[in-house]
Amino acid sequence: MPGLKFIGIAGASGSGKGEVSKKIEEKLGARCLTISMDWFYKHFPEKSEKERAAANYDIPDSLDWNLLLEKISELKAGKELVELPGYEFATHLRKDVTTKVNPADYDTVIIDGILLFTNADVLKELDLKVYVHADQELCLVRRVFRDVEERGRDALDVLNQYLKYVRPAFYQYILPTRTLPGVIEVSNNLRLEDIIMTNVFEAIDNLLNVAVNVIVAAAASTVTYASPRSPVANLTTSYGKFRNGTPSPTPVPACGDTPEISVRKNSHS
Repeated sequence: MPGLKFIGIAGASGSGKGEVSKKIEEKLGARCLTISMDWFYKHFPEKSEKERAAANYDIPDSLDWNLLLEKISELKAGKELVELPGYEFATHLRKDVTTKVNPADYDTVIIDGILLFTNADVLKELDLKVYVHADQELCLVRRVFRDVEERGRDALDVLNQYLKYVRPAFYQYILPTRTLPGVIEVSNNLRLEDIIMTNVFEAIDNLLNVAVNVIVAAAASTVTYASPRSPVANLTTSYGKFRNGTPSPTPVPACGDTPEISVRKNSHS
């Protein structure tokens, strides 16, 4: 679709990418489509449930990059109906039902995924790249609550997976993408709802204003857009309260006495 802009959001699991996506959606309104990289995990129905559960989903090879690039191409070409896959975390399988979208209904597409910036071909398709950074201790706590509450996982399994796959993959694949040329960083060591997005919103305004000016010139139209320390040692107590029926905890604050916020735009050179 001519003029369709793509925003990529990457960062560690539990860093707050989903919250950043939501804040961008709120800024841009209904004409913003969000795509999760989780939908593009490779599909292995021939494997047993035990084999699928034991697989490493934190490496680039776990994703069907060709399928993602195909969908990006269809969206950019303005295909009338683009079918987006779905994914079921409980079974580690792709859903039978797809989501059909019409590119003409959108001005902006957000793609959110921990490994998004590890693929050179995908990077070329992104007009804006945002990296969400948070301390690993904080990411782990958020991940445990999310996987237990939203994905039906066992807390011990989540911790084992983190130590075996998630943490090593973060340092090998994800963290190096933090300093890629042109990446805007959001440092998220605050409560999720307190993420400071000023630099990202300014970049989006600059990106979309260019597109709007082109549209205005071509069609004479206008577009409007609609801390207390919480170490992992406290996780068992918090999780016990959660399992006993206590309402889901509010997002965990930053570790340390003074939250740190930094904003950085990497050079294109």
